[in-house]
Amino acid sequence: MAHITILLGLYNGQRFLSAQLDSLLAQTHADWRVVARDDGSTDDTVALYRDFMARYPQRFDLAEDQDGNLGVRGNFSRLMEQAPPGWFMFCDQDDVWLPNKLELFAARMAQEEARLGAQTPILLYSGMVVVDADLNPVERQELAQPRYRGCDQFPGLVMGCPAAGCSSMGNAALLELARAIPQDWVYHDWWTIQVAAATGYVIRMDQQTVYYRQHGGNVVGVGTARGEFGLFRKPHWWIATLKREVGRRHHRLSLVADRAGTRMTPAAAREIDFILRGRGWRRLVLAVQEWVAVMYPAWWWRPLTAAPKSGA
Repeated sequence: MAHITILLGLYNGQRFLSAQLDSLLAQTHADWRVVARDDGSTDDTVALYRDFMARYPQRFDLAEDQDGNLGVRGNFSRLMEQAPPGWFMFCDQDDVWLPNKLELFAARMAQEEARLGAQTPILLYSGMVVVDADLNPVERQELAQPRYRGCDQFPGLVMGCPAAGCSSMGNAALLELARAIPQDWVYHDWWTIQVAAATGYVIRMDQQTVYYRQHGGNVVGVGTARGEFGLFRKPHWWIATLKREVGRRHHRLSLVADRAGTRMTPAAAREIDFILRGRGWRRLVLAVQEWVAVMYPAWWWRPLTAAPKSGA
């Protein structure tokens, strides 16, 4: 099977890093290598990682530069730029991967490339088990599941990212298109899945492949999007917030369209054009659906371009 490059972002992660690296070493798929970059840690994260490098030089590498703290987006963008051509996966420093994770993803990617072609951008993503700091499953596992129907295609992807970076894998064609994430973007995983949906395929796997650790210090975790919104707010706050969020999403979507260029699929082109050209009620509908999707995860997405029911 093909080689997999694992892109590991480091930042003050000494508490859980050893467990994550041990879970990588326990993988049943043998052809992989980690490329990590530290984003300016002030604890012993780098020293701990270098210890693993010394013991397993064929497995772990460290990308070093003088650019300091770039943030989550910048750190993973730099890793994508330095990754060799081929299959790639994002890796968080505080999770634990199930032993067959790489094996499952590699087998499915080989299958999909045989079906769709290796030149087609493909992103796979799996389910996760949400756990606490001690790896005990939390009660609300639905927080790690997609919030609404069609969330991994346009227009649903404008609302949010259904796949955490730690539960996804991309092929070489996607890496070539998605590397160098625009500075105006938010997170590496949301950018990558939108580029994949715009130019190729996003495919969900039914298996759970990672223990997604929630420990209170996560930069991003399940349910964090709710922090932007609150039920007990005055109307003028809602109006201003919705306008701002819609504007941001339109701008980010235009960046995806620019990157996709002539490689954009006809289906994605129709949906993206509809959203970017939207005015008046269309923008209002998008804003309201954004709020509902965040506040009420059980609500199911209905595409903006869906034909009205007869008699409507």
